[in-house]
This record gives sequence, structure tokens and C-alpha cells, in this order.
Amino acid sequence: MTIFDRTYLTTKTEIAKILDTARRRNTLGQMYWFVEVKLPGSRTRSGKPVLQAAGWPQSHIPVIPVGCDPEISRHYAEMLKAFFEDGNRGLGIEHALALTNTERLDGLAWYEYGHEWDCICGECGAVFRSTVANDVCCGCG
Repeated sequence: MTIFDRTYLTTKTEIAKILDTARRRNTLGQMYWFVEVKLPGSRTRSGKPVLQAAGWPQSHIPVIPVGCDPEISRHYAEMLKAFFEDGNRGLGIEHALALTNTERLDGLAWYEYGHEWDCICGECGAVFRSTVANDVCCGCG
């Protein structure tokens, strides 16, 4: 099941079950944290609430590897969630942590949050480093 098959945010109980299953199968290294958002109907074209992965910039989904210690990586995922909550304050958007694996990320625009990327400035054409995938400006303008 992907987040697009649901209409509710992932619960802490669901996260615990997913992590327990991944521990038993020894697949924690293939799991990633991400932030999911529930947009209110007032912010969608259909007028109905929509559940989707939080993206920055635009539809690029930042993920954090679960690694061998889900509690440590969850701390970083909670910080990422706080960034999204702060940036969307007052808009009626609900946020939650969720888990996915490498197979479910296939075909999506995603990146490991916190890693640096080589980007090309759309203004001056310079190559610059950014922690945001596909950043569009080096700050030249």
C-alpha cells in the first residue's frame, strides 16, 4: 500500500508495525522516512482532502534512510517534519511521518535529505552546491 491508496495520515501504531516487520525481515536498510501531508479540500482542485508526500522543491520528496537504528533516524525525520510544519503554518495542512522503501520510491522524484547536490543556476549558469535537489539559483541575482 502506498500513501496514494489512503485518505488518512500514517499512525504511530502503523509505523511501529512497519518497523517491526522490517526488523524481522532484516530490511531496515531499505526503508526511508518521509513526511506526508493531508491537504484540506480548500487547497485542492477537486475540493476534497488529498494525501500526498511532502515535496521540496515542488514535487521532489526528501527522504531520510532508516538505517540500522530507527530511533536515531526518526529524530532527524521529526526535524524535517518540523520544517514542513513551520513552512505551512496557518494553511490547515496536516503533517505526519511515514515510511516507504526503495521499491515504492522507484519512478518518483526523491532525494536523501541533507546530502549536497550539484545544481546549475538558472540565472547565471554557474554550477553550485545545494542541499536542495534541483535548486534553481545560486543567489546571484
